[in-house]
Amino acid sequence: TVALQHRAEGRYPEALDVMDQAIIKFPKNAELFTIRGSLRLEQNRLTEALEDLETAASLDPENPAILVNRAQAYKGFGRNKDALQDLNRAINLNPNFLAARFNRGAMYHTNGELDKALVDFNHCIAVEPHLAAPYFNRASTYEALGQNDNAIADFRRFIELSDNKEWKKTAQQLLDKIEASNSKNKTQDKNNSG
Repeated sequence: TVALQHRAEGRYPEALDVMDQAIIKFPKNAELFTIRGSLRLEQNRLTEALEDLETAASLDPENPAILVNRAQAYKGFGRNKDALQDLNRAINLNPNFLAARFNRGAMYHTNGELDKALVDFNHCIAVEPHLAAPYFNRASTYEALGQNDNAIADFRRFIELSDNKEWKKTAQQLLDKIEASNSKNKTQDKNNSG
């Protein structure tokens, strides 16, 4: 708790010191290694983060949250196959674990596996329909698939739900771009048919 308070106030060195002391006292506690690994991930200290998260996974191999965090570290090293393997395992352990589904969907999108990405984002939205982020990612996936009406609906829903002003601004810009493109296409269709 103390470490997380330091983190919330931007004092990472102090947070890590607290975690180091806790791990010395409780060297078999997977949660402590997970927290320290997450703190190191946030600081882009990938090697140390991965060491902590691998230790955590060896101490608690059935914990999907550890696997999701370790997947993030793997991605940082470009080890996408390992990251995807961890995300798949996390989903097998808990099919409704949104962090695993969301991250796997994002990886699928990046890899161009858009239909698989849609499955994961649809699942996230079905489980937690008031969570904003999956709508943004699903909208981007729909846009990539050329399903502009679906993309427009999801960007609008994201804007309604999100509290993040920067992401709302980005979503609005993407929404405006798609709507302008749709309008242009309808005008061209009308001119071509007339």
